[in-house]
Amino acid sequence: MRRERAIFVDRDGVLNDLVYNEEEGRVLSPFSARELRVFPYVPETIKTIRDDLGFRVIVVSNQPGVAKRQFTHAEFEKMNAKVRKELAKKGTSFDAEYYCLHHPSALIPKYRVDCECRKPKPGMLLRAAKEHNIDLPSSYFVGDALVDVKAGKRAGCKTVLVGHLTAMLSDVMEREGATPDYMIASLREAPGLLLGIAAEEDAAGRRRRDTAPPGSRRGGPTQRAPQAPPFSRNRATSGKNNGPSNGSWPWTLCG
Repeated sequence: MRRERAIFVDRDGVLNDLVYNEEEGRVLSPFSARELRVFPYVPETIKTIRDDLGFRVIVVSNQPGVAKRQFTHAEFEKMNAKVRKELAKKGTSFDAEYYCLHHPSALIPKYRVDCECRKPKPGMLLRAAKEHNIDLPSSYFVGDALVDVKAGKRAGCKTVLVGHLTAMLSDVMEREGATPDYMIASLREAPGLLLGIAAEEDAAGRRRRDTAPPGSRRGGPTQRAPQAPPFSRNRATSGKNNGPSNGSWPWTLCG
């Protein structure tokens, strides 16, 4: 069975906006469904990546808010449901969602775990790849933090950082060994990036074929191995990814 390609996406800062927390005096992830605002371009972008480009789209996110008692588990579910509702308006959805609830300083003891799933460790990516037949080297992790880049590299994905390059960020990337393969301003740019990469790879393949000497492969003329097209509309799905009949969503909580 042919393995699938995926776009793994972080949630906060990629799918939805961050918020200014007055008590903390800094920008943080939202603590409630009321605060959470999905970027307006996200549903159409996800639809394009899935339906037009043929990638699976899988959320991979650290969510320690429950562990820190910043919000309840019920509020966490409401936030995720709000994101899904916005996608559904455009007739699209995620293929899967993975959330790590652990944190080394968790106030709730059962979440105070040194786990393998919390980014920058690659546990959620590796689990998703196993459960959804994902070819990691052909997949991408799109995130807005260097922990996303580190997790993606450790899992063997290509990495895409959402943000803007500065001299300070460049220095930190080099020091942390977390330089992404690509950088974009927002998820809205991801389809164009993927199409551009595909075009470059196709052009490189043609150049290799054009410059290969005749008969260079044993047994006859040089031949190209059969491959699936760079972007296919045919997506292998399973009942698990389509969601249960009762309408609830089969996300995976690592915690």
